[in-house]
Amino acid sequence: MEPHSLTLWLLGIKLVLYASSLIAAGISLHLGVGIIEAEGRRRVALLVSAAAFCAIVLTTARLFIINAQLGDGISAALDLENFAWTWRAQGAFSMALLAGSIAIILALSFKLPWLGIAGSLALALSFGLTGHSQALDPPGLAPWSVVLHVLIAAFWFAAPFSLWPSKGLSDGALLARLERFSKIALIAIPVLFALGAWLALRLSGGVTQLITSAYGQALLMKLIVAGIALGLGGVNKFMTTPIVAKDPARGRRLLRRSLSIEALAFVAAILLVGWATTVSGPPGS
Repeated sequence: MEPHSLTLWLLGIKLVLYASSLIAAGISLHLGVGIIEAEGRRRVALLVSAAAFCAIVLTTARLFIINAQLGDGISAALDLENFAWTWRAQGAFSMALLAGSIAIILALSFKLPWLGIAGSLALALSFGLTGHSQALDPPGLAPWSVVLHVLIAAFWFAAPFSLWPSKGLSDGALLARLERFSKIALIAIPVLFALGAWLALRLSGGVTQLITSAYGQALLMKLIVAGIALGLGGVNKFMTTPIVAKDPARGRRLLRRSLSIEALAFVAAILLVGWATTVSGPPGS
């Protein structure tokens, strides 16, 4: 397998790994802080377990692909000599992500919301233990900012799943979810956006590189996409939620539309992050 093909494989694995990790962590947070009521746990348990299991499998696959990139191709994926170098760079990330995924599965199995929150924290921590923030000289607060950024992003990313107005979710339960989510999101999401802007500048190397480099442009596009999703979140908070309370049928239709657009925005953000971290890279790297 050619190096170019390995890069595409790594990009694909990363994209699905990011999505599955955010779903598992985000919905676990929603369960832990009570956005999803106890009665709704069973409806999301299979999805969260599948996402966490997917993260475990893809974390392992990612290690093999990176190992192959260090060697002569796919035949070097199982090269133990190369793997020592691969593990040195990716071991902390992999262990934190695996531990977080397992904790989330156990939390669902034994109905331990606090363990699910701990698992979500571990998943967020894993992203601060690797990547371009660790390559900064010095890293400073950037890796910890990544951790908080990913944790809040996971909370937001799960919104289309937790807040989707399905037929099996009563109007009262839907309204309660919207109100509980909004109380946290009103503070957390602006922090997410501010952290994203600061990290984009820090990682790209400044305003000029953010605008002119391919890496910076990808991060800038991600900020624009996040801004659109942020605007939709504001619409849901101040317009859609009151409509759900007064006219549930109309409110549900509006909520489906806005959450669908938010989901597309989240997918676009993941694609941009995956491209920036796998294909382009920071200026001068």
